[in-house]
Amino acid sequence: MCTLSIIPVYRSRGDGARGLGFRLVFSRDEQRSRPAALPPSWHEVRSDGGVACTGSGAAGRVRAIWPTDAKAGGTWIAGTTTGVVVCLLNAAPEPMPRLPEASRMLSRGGIIPAVLSRVCVAEAGRVADEIVRAVGEMDLERYAPFRLVALEPLGADASANGHGADGAHWGRSQRRGLVAAWHRDGALRVDELADGPVCLASSGLGDAKVLGRIGLFRDEVVRAGATAAAQDRFHRHVWANSPETSVLMSRADARTVSITTVEVVPDAASEAGGASWHGTGWTVEMEYMPVRESSAAATGARAEERQVERAREAHAGAAVLRRAPLE
Repeated sequence: MCTLSIIPVYRSRGDGARGLGFRLVFSRDEQRSRPAALPPSWHEVRSDGGVACTGSGAAGRVRAIWPTDAKAGGTWIAGTTTGVVVCLLNAAPEPMPRLPEASRMLSRGGIIPAVLSRVCVAEAGRVADEIVRAVGEMDLERYAPFRLVALEPLGADASANGHGADGAHWGRSQRRGLVAAWHRDGALRVDELADGPVCLASSGLGDAKVLGRIGLFRDEVVRAGATAAAQDRFHRHVWANSPETSVLMSRADARTVSITTVEVVPDAASEAGGASWHGTGWTVEMEYMPVRESSAAATGARAEERQVERAREAHAGAAVLRRAPLE
């Protein structure tokens, strides 16, 4: 019950070179009865042996930021100070497979905190692979279906493979992204994310019922140049005649409860290097927006109160957490 979109972003250098990063937006759909999540906070990333992690070439210890599910703990999205982003969508394949007994089932929210330790041991450019490998080593039979997305920025110069409306290049080496899908059919399926703009969607009604969101993303975001403004509009889109399948979803028992944005771009340290964007410095910004409705029985997409929780940290800087109203 979620919608995920990813677009390329870039930072220009004085000599005209463009260093590529990415911008990810995640709309979380949840049961109305589930308590509100806790806002993002920073956590120290540790290895499997409990040792503080420094990552591949990172300056200082690696930390991760994520919002926390108030009911089961864990999270659905996290970003690290090395620029790695991991998120998880619940999956509802059709027909829906039989789930394990409640006494054996584990919360999917615990998966991301458990696999982030691979940031400590993976070589640069192979972090997404190691995270997916860690997922495959888990006792997956104890989990309901899901798709996990792992992204790592590679920091190469932009290349002219595609263009956004603002002139940004969609470079082939902006990021490495993998999707690991567990549908309780005996195998963890791993696919590589395509370059350029990407959208994934799921729904408790059945994932096939929200494929229209993918077409909408293509029409409203990709064809508009894959800008941040177009991406934000997409995540606030409602079909008046079908609120239950809309991106900003609402139905009797569930709705979109938050929108989280993570942007990863080369930081000033990488820029100062002059020769290339292959440094390990990344600016990671997370914006968390709870979506509240005045009535638990409300339908449609009217959100009367919205709040932004921002957390920003350069790879060697201190975290800044602030709140602001969203107009």
